Amino acid sequence: MRFYIRNPSNNKFDLIQGGKVTQTAIDSADIGGAIFDVKLTVPRGSSFGEECAWESLLVKFSIPIYSNLGNFVNRFKQAFSVDPKQYLSTNNLVEFAIEWANKAPSGIRTKDDRAVGTGAY
Repeated sequence: MRFYIRNPSNNKFDLIQGGKVTQTAIDSADIGGAIFDVKLTVPRGSSFGEECAWESLLVKFSIPIYSNLGNFVNRFKQAFSVDPKQYLSTNNLVEFAIEWANKAPSGIRTKDDRAVGTGAY
């Protein structure tokens, strides 16, 4: 699993690993696998056009993934502190992409490193 945040200044994604940005300006076309889009509307706490009233926003994800039969497949857990000066868009939106990355050559894998079959997750 990989965790990205959209930078509104260039409309590209930054990769977050271990709670820190490790790569910047990644085009969405370069993100493969299964993608979960997460969009958060966050109040500025200030008037439009002014700096945000908050300095940092801690975002935590813990997303379990189950098969259509109810069997546990994988879990994505991550935490990241959002800097509003860099990642809050003018319309008060923070956008993330969670990539369930392909593992060459076999594709998407479960937590136990088994191949994920077709179906709903």
